[in-house]
Amino acid sequence: MVRPAVLALALLFWLNARPGGVSGQGPIRQIFAVVHGTASLPCDIAPPIPHEPLDTVILVVWYRYEKTAIYSVDIRDKFTDPNKSHWKDHMLEGRSHFRMLSEPAMLTIDNVSENDAGIYRCRVDFKNSPTRNSRLNLTVIVPPQKPVILSEYNEEIDHTGPFYEGDRVKMTCMVSGGRPEPKIRWWRGETLMDTGNEGISDQLYSYSSVKKNQLTIEALGRYDQGAVFTCQASNSNLSAPVSASVTIEMFLKPLVVQVLSSRQPLSAGRTYEIQCQAMGSKPPANITWWKDNERLTNATQTVSPDGNVTSSKLTFKPTKSDNGKSLICRAENDQVRQQLDNSAGKVEDTWKIDVHYVPLLKLALGINMNPADIEEGDDVYFECKIDANPLSYKVIWKHNGQVVLGSTKSGVIINQNDLALQNVKRQQAGNYSCLASNVEGDGESNVVRLMVMYKPVCKQNQKLTYGVARNENTEIVCEVDAYPAPEVFKWTFNRTGGPASENGNNEVVQHTGNGGSGEGGRAGGSSSAGLGTLSSVLNYSPTAVGMGGVADNDYGTVTCRASNTAGQQMEPCVFHVIAAVRPDPPFNCTSGDRTLSSVRVWCAQGFDGGVTQRFALEAYDSAGHVGPDADGPDNSVDGGPAVAADGPAPQLLANMTADRPDFTIQRLPRTAGLRLAVYAYNSRGTSDRTWLTAYTLNSADKQTTSGSSVVGNGANNRLHVTPVVAGLLAVTAVSAVVAGVVMCALRVRSRRHTDQRRVDVHGGMGTGSIMGGGAGGGAAVIAVCKQKADGDDYAAAALDPDKNPDLIPPTKVKGGSRGNIGYRVVQQLPMGLNDDDNDENLEAAESSDDERAGYPTLPVDGISSRPSVNSLRHAAASVGPGYSNNGYRPEQYMTKTTTISSRLPPYHHREIVTVRTPLMSSQQESCV
Repeated sequence: MVRPAVLALALLFWLNARPGGVSGQGPIRQIFAVVHGTASLPCDIAPPIPHEPLDTVILVVWYRYEKTAIYSVDIRDKFTDPNKSHWKDHMLEGRSHFRMLSEPAMLTIDNVSENDAGIYRCRVDFKNSPTRNSRLNLTVIVPPQKPVILSEYNEEIDHTGPFYEGDRVKMTCMVSGGRPEPKIRWWRGETLMDTGNEGISDQLYSYSSVKKNQLTIEALGRYDQGAVFTCQASNSNLSAPVSASVTIEMFLKPLVVQVLSSRQPLSAGRTYEIQCQAMGSKPPANITWWKDNERLTNATQTVSPDGNVTSSKLTFKPTKSDNGKSLICRAENDQVRQQLDNSAGKVEDTWKIDVHYVPLLKLALGINMNPADIEEGDDVYFECKIDANPLSYKVIWKHNGQVVLGSTKSGVIINQNDLALQNVKRQQAGNYSCLASNVEGDGESNVVRLMVMYKPVCKQNQKLTYGVARNENTEIVCEVDAYPAPEVFKWTFNRTGGPASENGNNEVVQHTGNGGSGEGGRAGGSSSAGLGTLSSVLNYSPTAVGMGGVADNDYGTVTCRASNTAGQQMEPCVFHVIAAVRPDPPFNCTSGDRTLSSVRVWCAQGFDGGVTQRFALEAYDSAGHVGPDADGPDNSVDGGPAVAADGPAPQLLANMTADRPDFTIQRLPRTAGLRLAVYAYNSRGTSDRTWLTAYTLNSADKQTTSGSSVVGNGANNRLHVTPVVAGLLAVTAVSAVVAGVVMCALRVRSRRHTDQRRVDVHGGMGTGSIMGGGAGGGAAVIAVCKQKADGDDYAAAALDPDKNPDLIPPTKVKGGSRGNIGYRVVQQLPMGLNDDDNDENLEAAESSDDERAGYPTLPVDGISSRPSVNSLRHAAASVGPGYSNNGYRPEQYMTKTTTISSRLPPYHHREIVTVRTPLMSSQQESCV
């Protein structure tokens, strides 16, 4: 078998010996491929004459450097196997192939190396056309190696820093290798920077050259923090550029710090949470809080995940003294501060706080006033100093807790922060304060006590009558109001019953504040009082030493007069000394506040007899259950519980005493009837008893009443509405409303029938009166209406007036007076008319109308269903004196009425009697 190399050489020799030769060399086409990539070498194998079926490609040969064949394709008929038609040199074995079906045909060489570069020629032989040659220059591109970035200290870096704002940075990018020579560029993110200085360096490595590019940043800014600078080397568009990056690290002071809370006024004493936020610090800032130069420590701090935002929350409770101070949120970067001056890494936000607080007040008397030397009639003024933020909008003055109102007439002058009292009185003494209000609230000042010196006066509501028995002592207490306290009390006894004086038949006992005392004449007495007290006690006895029995003039009038620094008492205190007697009985006794087992009783006090009295109550069983009707006071004062002559004494249920006639009797049986006795007693005896009855409640009374009612004179009964009573009242009200509506409906319907009947009657008789009276005379007109009723039941019910509310019972007249209200028809016939003719005309009109309506006319009690005109006339003839021709008068009474009562047919008549007179514009109707 012939070797392929021999065949190839023979083929090439044959080709060179062909008579056609080589046609047109043409220009050299440039082809690029990346080392280790794929080179695609095109070759045009299309025939010169398109669509020529006899002119086809028969041979394709690839040459390198014009001499050496490296690849061929023989398409002649001797090669039936497509794989045998392709031949390739050993240098292309396994990595090349010629694709004839592509457009254009393409020789591909895989895994291209630098040795594959050179001039290639493609020779194409056609069956008829001349041979075609095309030349290509294959350039194999070798990418450069990965760049290396060096710092200004020739240290390889992938990040640099940390730097500070304004620093100068220099970086050098070194690239080795690459064919053709690479281009070096600097990028900041996606932005192309200045290419900088480029040049070829010395050969640091064998067989390779190094190219560098230096980037200089004169002054770093805040925006350079975290910036990525990339050195990129590229020598062809067919290969990806190689690059190296470096990141700039910087230390940054906070960019901005801000107090986030709204800068509204703060209220003193209230707790607030104030937030502050710092941004742009690298590393994260540290936030501190300051109040002027005082550091606040009650704060918490958080940092965002990216470290860019630092937040701090301060819990702050302002006080009044904080008003106007500066609240400072300070953000600091310690790294920046260490490198530069102490203030370089510090940023702060200042808030001058406005603290609102409740008014603080201080009240004092006027500067020139002596609080210990103020007498009635002096002028007094107060000054109220107010410290408030915001300013107070209202000031109120108080005296003993009551608001003081300004009145020039009364001498009270208020001028916002000042109060003046002209011609001060003792009633104006007491505690004074001022109140001021602002939006934060009300503030009250200290209390200033105004002491007004005044002469002693008798104290109100003290005991003025004393009863003294023979051989007994009593203490007469004289109480006065004064400031300062009295120094001397002077007692005077008047035996004559006239005015007390210090001469004549009067005896004087005087004591001073040190306890001095003296004695009078026949009536013995001594007085004592402590220093600076407001009372004096006189020990009095009607029996004097060395005298005989007690005379009437041992009783009389005792006066007490006190003196203090302001002067002597103007009007003395007058006491009456009488012979002691037993007290008067209580009166106006009342019982109430009842429960199932208790009753309360209270009375008014009677005269005590001149000495201290007490009260007692005795409760007896009244020997039976007593209801509410039995409760109340007994008119008999001396009457006791009813006791049978031969029966046992009533049971005593309770016996109570008290200083006041007010008792609550407990532990009583239910529904118990009580007989109560209330009386007073003192050292001279017991008063008469006041009797009254009372009772306790049972269970039913407890549910419907409160168990408390007042019995006796001036009692006030209470009405309690239970749910049952309320329901009954509601049902009654609804029924009344429904009945009213029904009555109104019947009334309207009845009036409609009356109007229709009147139209029918007047239509048959003309404009004149049915009775023939005409327009000039009065006439009573009778109209009849019918109503249909179903069944005999209604007719039967109509027989009984109690069962049929539509029937009005007959009028009963007894003794010439009217017992019930009946219906009376008054008819006044005009003079000169025939009564019989009128009767016939009326009856004819009525009968004709009934016949037209289709109602049967049945007799009632043997007469017509309607009373005839004659019967009406007879009824009208019995009208008493005083009835005139003017017509019907409602105040006159009739002595005779027409009564209709009978069994009604299924269609009964419902009659309406209408009375019309010239003096009455309206018509009175009633259905009968």
